[in-house]
Amino acid sequence: MAVGTSPRIVYLDGLRAFLMLFGIPYHAALAFSGQPWLVRSEQDSAFLWFLAEFLHVWRMPAFFVIAGFFSALILRRRGPGAWFRGRLRRLGIPLVTGVLLLWPAQWWAIGYSRMGSHEGAVSYMADAAWPPSSAWTIHLWFLVNLLLYSAVLALAASPWLRRYTGAVARVLVARFVARPGVCLTVFAATSVVLVTVGLAGWEHWHLRAVTNGLVARTVLLFAPAFLLGVLLGSRDGLLDRLARIPLRAVVPVAAAAVGAVLAARSWPTLGSGGTVLMEGVAWTVGGLGMTVLVLRVAPRLFPRPRAWVTWLVDASLPVYLIHMPLVLVSSLLLIRAGVDGVVGWLIVVSVTLVGSLAFYEVANRVPWARYAVNGSHKAGKSIHGHMKTRLASWTRN
Repeated sequence: MAVGTSPRIVYLDGLRAFLMLFGIPYHAALAFSGQPWLVRSEQDSAFLWFLAEFLHVWRMPAFFVIAGFFSALILRRRGPGAWFRGRLRRLGIPLVTGVLLLWPAQWWAIGYSRMGSHEGAVSYMADAAWPPSSAWTIHLWFLVNLLLYSAVLALAASPWLRRYTGAVARVLVARFVARPGVCLTVFAATSVVLVTVGLAGWEHWHLRAVTNGLVARTVLLFAPAFLLGVLLGSRDGLLDRLARIPLRAVVPVAAAAVGAVLAARSWPTLGSGGTVLMEGVAWTVGGLGMTVLVLRVAPRLFPRPRAWVTWLVDASLPVYLIHMPLVLVSSLLLIRAGVDGVVGWLIVVSVTLVGSLAFYEVANRVPWARYAVNGSHKAGKSIHGHMKTRLASWTRN
């Protein structure tokens, strides 16, 4: 089935929404893993730490592949200027909303967890307020990355560069059509080299200090995934060919690379150089390999349009915006109440999911709030409206 047909778009939309929703169990697992994080439990949980790392290593590469795919797909229908203005609105407005409105609860929870008192929390909030830093974005770093990727893509598609970038893209597409497995291997190997060199340069020149954390090193880690998505979206049918790469060639490599990611986080004796090298290899190869596996499974999960999937698709960005303060505050309260480990994690995931979806339902009813959290005036799917329609249908029958 061609990528451009409706069922495939439905499946990709559904997958993208669930990848964003997985941020809830991921961040809740970090809070209760016992590892250093924004809010930290005193009780170590190897299971929750493993779960968090496992989710992250395939979730974000798969997300950026899909984001790149949709970017190229829409860019083919619109000019780069109009497309980028749309990206600024749909990504930039939720980013600004998140930075301006969500910081009090987040900073208070982080400060209280680290300082152990209300006074310490207030002191942390004052320190984080200025200058701009990673404390401003926290979980919204992916929006910063997407805006940067979109700016580069719009520039590459501009009339001044399209002649050259188009020629390169046509060669790459032709090679991929002929031998997708070989091309993916070459792409992954090349990406490993570039990402590893980039990470080494990032550490050597202390670029985190230069950007004060507003731009994270993840902008290098996930650039290959976004680029792969752009190439796949530049022509109909390429995503199908990627998903048909034999699993026997993908599974061992992906599994080994994911294991290397976990190992890189577990062995501090590797040193900074060894960790950078292992992360450059593992995140790139493991992420792209796991993405192929996800793309093989997802069509079976979202084979056709469903009302509840459409609802989650429309709700995914507002849910992601609001979920972090809910996770941080509820985790802090439970940890201080002595509710820890998997039990605390399950409670936080449940409370945050329900609360985030309720937040979307409220925001979706108010035009200005809808625009602030989604960057669009168009009303999304409402579960309340869907249930009313279903109830009316059952009543008539």
